[in-house]
Amino acid sequence: FILDDSGSMTGDPWNELNNAYTTFVNKRKVATGTNNERISICMFGADCKIIEPKIIPWSNAPALNFRRSPGTDFFSALQGALTCLNADTKNTYTPVIVFMTDGGNGGQDPIPIVKQIETKYKDKGLMSKYVSFGPNANTASLNAMANECTSDKARRATVSHANIGELTQIFMEIENSCVIAEYN
Repeated sequence: FILDDSGSMTGDPWNELNNAYTTFVNKRKVATGTNNERISICMFGADCKIIEPKIIPWSNAPALNFRRSPGTDFFSALQGALTCLNADTKNTYTPVIVFMTDGGNGGQDPIPIVKQIETKYKDKGLMSKYVSFGPNANTASLNAMANECTSDKARRATVSHANIGELTQIFMEIENSCVIAEYN
């Protein structure tokens, strides 16, 4: 997960994100049983804080804590995600990125890091799910990032928009689309 915790997420948006994340995690716990799927979490605003750098079982997924970080920097968020993806040194999992923001990119151009992630992980079945949330989200930026995922786009890279009150539904649609298998 790459989740926006910038100042604009204060109040109801944060509560809705927390509910959507918790619902997703709880559903994966039930769905995965003992197949050892894993999760890593990055929170971002003007910088990225890796909440869980190791790839851990769903059963150990931590609760989210709101930092109220200023601004949004997609590049640093994706750098954090790459650090988490690289933590799977055994290359035993299909990587799935769920990137959620209610704003636009206020930092360095994220396309080079998207290309780096795509190049390194596309043969491992990388799926990238971008979610714009609320009226101020810059969906065009997320579409540009998704367009860099070049192979099998229909299944692997999608952009969804959630209005206030719809985020949990979008997260459940993403969770249902994640047919995740181990790779060798």
